[in-house]
Amino acid sequence: MDTHKDLHIAAVIDTSGQVLDTGSFSTTRAGYRALLKWLRSHGDVRLVVVEAPAAMAKAIKVEYVHRHHFRTRTEARLKIANWITDFYNRRRCHSVCDGRSPIDYERSETRALEAQDA
Repeated sequence: MDTHKDLHIAAVIDTSGQVLDTGSFSTTRAGYRALLKWLRSHGDVRLVVVEAPAAMAKAIKVEYVHRHHFRTRTEARLKIANWITDFYNRRRCHSVCDGRSPIDYERSETRALEAQDA
């Protein structure tokens, strides 16, 4: 997903790297709900990657890299990738998620969508 101030651009990519679909969504609460609904319409979502280079790079440096010592570049790459996957993308609170973790925000939005559909 390519994150901009007013618009999210998303792509669904299969395991071989082929783009199956693309979509654009406003950065509002309704736009985020539409994005989640669109993602789920493509079946079981295994991974979501968010691209926000400047903000994410700063967070990685301040919150992780500067607090750890790595013996090799390979070790740094592996540990940073694990931190991003396990903490930054799942458990870290984000302002775009109303101060909640992405996983908590998604659960809340899922419940709201399910309540609307009922």
